[in-house]
Amino acid sequence: FNNVNIFKPKPKLYARLNLSGMAGDYEWFIYGTKFTLTKFFKQMDHAQNDPRVKGLLIDWKPDFSTDPATLYEIYQRVKEFKDSGREIVFYCHSMGWGSMYLASLADRRAMLPIGEMEFSNLGGERLYLADMLSEMGLDYQRYNVGAYKGAGEELDSNSMSPEVRENVGRALRELYDTIIDTSRENYGFSHSQMEDIEKRWFITHDEMLEFGLIDTLLYDDKVSDWVCHRADSDD
Repeated sequence: FNNVNIFKPKPKLYARLNLSGMAGDYEWFIYGTKFTLTKFFKQMDHAQNDPRVKGLLIDWKPDFSTDPATLYEIYQRVKEFKDSGREIVFYCHSMGWGSMYLASLADRRAMLPIGEMEFSNLGGERLYLADMLSEMGLDYQRYNVGAYKGAGEELDSNSMSPEVRENVGRALRELYDTIIDTSRENYGFSHSQMEDIEKRWFITHDEMLEFGLIDTLLYDDKVSDWVCHRADSDD
């Protein structure tokens, strides 16, 4: 009889989460929404209830665009899937604070060999129309109760009020801190390690490997093999 024989294990069955295009709560054809939370939740329920599915591949495409609230919902549902005992695998072409937040849940992470990370703080802008409305002969009157009630100020002002700036700044800071703290804890980074990453607004793929933000570099055609642990994934 033979003591040694060659065999190739069957690949594991994974679900693929394709993050592409604009994300939203519902489909809005006029805006070209490709990813909706309603469909996402149903598909994740189906994958989680299928005992054949051993894990989830998150494929973050370069054109994926979402808001922080939607990203939080995606994160929470993926975390629930992971807590059920499944593996999370993450792949992207490049990384930012949003993709880092979701990638922090993953057990394995890969990126395109020519990718990089741009790390910038959160921000926003508002369009103020008082001068334009005045030129049109329109007079807008606003009534707010309380100094921190800024709804409608875009129509009778030319700049953001200190109170609204304080509110918006505080909300952005809390959101940013939540993303950073959650990512740091999931990655297992120390505070000093995370601060070092934050200081570098641009991080090369080699530096990302050194920091531990990703585990390997792969082209698109090698991702499936890598996910399923096939023997030719390193060829």
